[in-house]
Amino acid sequence: MEQSSGGVIRHHDTYLILQYGLGHWGFVKGHIEAGETPTDAFLREAREETGLTAHDLRLIEGFNEKIHYFYKKNGQTIYKEVQYFLADSHTQVISLSSEHKAYLWLPFQKAIKTITFPEDREILEKADAFLLTDR
Repeated sequence: MEQSSGGVIRHHDTYLILQYGLGHWGFVKGHIEAGETPTDAFLREAREETGLTAHDLRLIEGFNEKIHYFYKKNGQTIYKEVQYFLADSHTQVISLSSEHKAYLWLPFQKAIKTITFPEDREILEKADAFLLTDR
């Protein structure tokens, strides 16, 4: 089993989505390294993939969603679990990593139409609904 951590990053009324090298659109995410908590992994991945640091981001307490799926790697079927967090960014300035082709800050309706995988769209729907609740 592979474990990863990622996050939905919001700036005012827009969400950050990244275009990966293979062309699909999704969120910041990556493997949880030895000794890391899922939150630490998300913040590290955000820094590595977008240049956003822990000082740029404010984690929104109470949002913690998981997805899981299978994929093929070197002929083997791998079970992957991804834990997602939610964060506000005080900046839209991004320094994109080489593993991505592009990024967009989009309002919910445009982001939901641009995101490639249904599991990621579901995470965005849950994050947007969570932000509308009285917490």
